[in-house]
Amino acid sequence: MKVTIIIPTYNRNGIVDECVLALDHNAADIVVVDDGSQEPVVLSSKVARVVRHERHRGRAAAINTGLRAARHDTVVIVDDDIYAAPDMVMRMVDEFALQNNPKLGLAARVVWDPDIPLTLTMKWMEDKNKFQKPMLLWKPFVMQHGGYDENFTRRLEDLELQLRLKEHGFELRTLESAVGFQHNSMRIRDLIEREFMEGVSAVCIH
Repeated sequence: MKVTIIIPTYNRNGIVDECVLALDHNAADIVVVDDGSQEPVVLSSKVARVVRHERHRGRAAAINTGLRAARHDTVVIVDDDIYAAPDMVMRMVDEFALQNNPKLGLAARVVWDPDIPLTLTMKWMEDKNKFQKPMLLWKPFVMQHGGYDENFTRRLEDLELQLRLKEHGFELRTLESAVGFQHNSMRIRDLIEREFMEGVSAVCIH
């Protein structure tokens, strides 16, 4: 499987380790980008690599570092609090190969981890599809158009990239059969803070 899995992380050492363990059965190149965590990331997986920023630079910069470190042109970006279903990556890679279109991006479907009790806030998030989804991209196409914009240090860096790539023929499709499980629970004040940050970033996009 000629694919690199990029996992940006910051101060979630235990969670990112579980994220990697859910992925390391894939015959894939796995790159964890430690974005300046207070305690450097140490993984129990023997197949993943860790690339570390000496200071915290934001998710967009971490993904760009992962893109530069990727050994393969097909890349899957997975946030550290998403635990992939066993066949998630395989389904995405197979569909991408079938479509044979470098301007196509594929997103996985995300639901809450069944081991986490749902609150009303979390139920609303699932109903409104408010998750950061794992995404498969063709690295040369992304890098040709500048990669992620590192000015977006808070939220919406994926949306900004998609809008910019759309001008060059990019299309993003959700692959319903590829599933990831959101593991990090969300409280109402966390959601309010996140929505505020998205609003700030939305101003920058406009």
